[in-house]
Amino acid sequence: MAKEIKTGEIVALKKICMDNEREGFPITAIREIKILKKLHQENVIQLKEIVTSPALFKEHISYTESSLAISV
Repeated sequence: MAKEIKTGEIVALKKICMDNEREGFPITAIREIKILKKLHQENVIQLKEIVTSPALFKEHISYTESSLAISV
């Protein structure tokens, strides 16, 4: 969890360590990004920003206190 400086909004951070990736960016992460960019629905988290470095990839997403595991 983090606080976005510009807006003061609480956001969630999802980190994907890329140390063990031999073939570049993980295909599952690419799929997730594509889907989240297209979806705009109140019950789906919103992708706000993507930050990358050689060994780390972070997604800044909207924060929610609920869990899908509780709803299913």
